[in-house]
Amino acid sequence: MSHETPQSVGGVLDTHKVDFSTFANDISPDEWSKIVSVRPPIFFPSPIDTLSVTHPVGLGRTNTTLIQATIVQTDAATAYASFDRTANPSRNPVAQIHFEPDAYGITATRDYVVTFFLDAAATTTFAVSQFGASSASGTGNRTITGQQVITVGLNALPAAQPCYVAIEEISGQSWSWYKTVIAPPPLVFQL
Repeated sequence: MSHETPQSVGGVLDTHKVDFSTFANDISPDEWSKIVSVRPPIFFPSPIDTLSVTHPVGLGRTNTTLIQATIVQTDAATAYASFDRTANPSRNPVAQIHFEPDAYGITATRDYVVTFFLDAAATTTFAVSQFGASSASGTGNRTITGQQVITVGLNALPAAQPCYVAIEEISGQSWSWYKTVIAPPPLVFQL
């Protein structure tokens, strides 16, 4: 009987350390000023929560749903979930987050930014959707290649209104999801 350690299913991604600061932004600072407004009180925002494969559940009903993941690797240098539409074309892969603002002590209607950190091996197109905010930017079909973020701005989300944001692969091949950051919109200063 052999007790050999099997080859890692994840391969090179198991030891690959990801530098999130190198991800290409999908919204410029000038575009931010047109998408969301900053309401008082003004503060330097920090993320409300960061959901990932090692932290999939936030406060209240804030959580992550992964549909058709081909691998979820929690012990890699940077944990990830990989998806490949070609592996099972009967159902499109989805990474989705649910967010409950009042579970974080938020009491007013606010704007939020939800950012998915992704890595697509080849050109991949996603249908980006949301439910809960009165309006949103960044929804619709989005195409990425390589390490990139997909950002959705949630406008005027009431504190008691749970919402979700989802990215569903509609064409392409394999891609990885690393994390989703929920935050207030960034401050934009005009000089």
